[in-house]
Amino acid sequence: DMRIGGAYYPEHWPDEKWAEDFQLMREANMSFVRMGEFAWCKLEPKENHFVFGWLDRAIDLAAKMGLDVVLGTPTAGVPAWLAQKHPGIFKVDEDGRVRIFGGRNDYCVNQPIFQERTEKIVRAMASHFGRNASVIGWQIDNEPGWNGIRCYCDECQRGFREWLRRKYGSIENLNRSWGTIFGGQEYGDWSQIPLLWPAPLHNPALLMDSYRFFFDSYVRYIGFQSRILRELSPGKFVTTNIPPLEYDGPRFAQSLDFISFDCYPTLFAPGDPMKIGFLLDQFRGYKQKNFWVLEQQAGIPGDVTSLPAPEPGQIRLWTYQSVA
Repeated sequence: DMRIGGAYYPEHWPDEKWAEDFQLMREANMSFVRMGEFAWCKLEPKENHFVFGWLDRAIDLAAKMGLDVVLGTPTAGVPAWLAQKHPGIFKVDEDGRVRIFGGRNDYCVNQPIFQERTEKIVRAMASHFGRNASVIGWQIDNEPGWNGIRCYCDECQRGFREWLRRKYGSIENLNRSWGTIFGGQEYGDWSQIPLLWPAPLHNPALLMDSYRFFFDSYVRYIGFQSRILRELSPGKFVTTNIPPLEYDGPRFAQSLDFISFDCYPTLFAPGDPMKIGFLLDQFRGYKQKNFWVLEQQAGIPGDVTSLPAPEPGQIRLWTYQSVA
């Protein structure tokens, strides 16, 4: 028995259109709908002012049409008021530029203010919707890390040095483990260690440990949200959707009930179905069990440039490939 659903954004549409759209989903034999993952600005339009009534109505309408609901925590899309009040929550790029409001997943997971605001919105949502019988599960964020997992802000630099201190115990042990005598790179104090940009002719052990630090940062962030949801919304599954990125997949998935994949063949592997087959197999391996496809390309992907639309019959083919 395979369930088919769809993503829906009630905040995009007039209220009077919702019932019609949910009815069309039922006529298409869909059984669930995903909502909320980009609606932080509507769910918390002002700091600590939560507005959930509109989503209550959407969930109730979906339930009346026989649709179960998967709710997304909305942390991928930072609201403008938060960006204005705390611009330091955004990632710093390799060239030192701070990202600005308007993109997706541009937050830094190591920023304490962003962690605090994440906890408040996730707790508020889980407390309000967590025991609604129509809500069957949660998606954490949306494609966390889609714009990269590395950040070069002061908080990440401080966190990286502390991470190294916990791992190696002493600066002498770090020097020995990294082989820093090569090229005269020995460190005398933790404060001397940079957060290395992916540059040539530097210590590869430093670069590898920086990736491990960022892996751990995202594992902690996903686990942080997962614990809140399990505390306040018991009995609901917890997952998230990730594209093929620079993750240590099994550790990334450890706090989730199952992993979910977003399948965009003309974006990830144009003209090569074997690559999508590999990715599907890879994602299944993250938890050694079946997974969900929470997004399946059904048109031109919404990326920076227009990519090829599916050929006739191709969506059915991709669906069968995922099932296989």
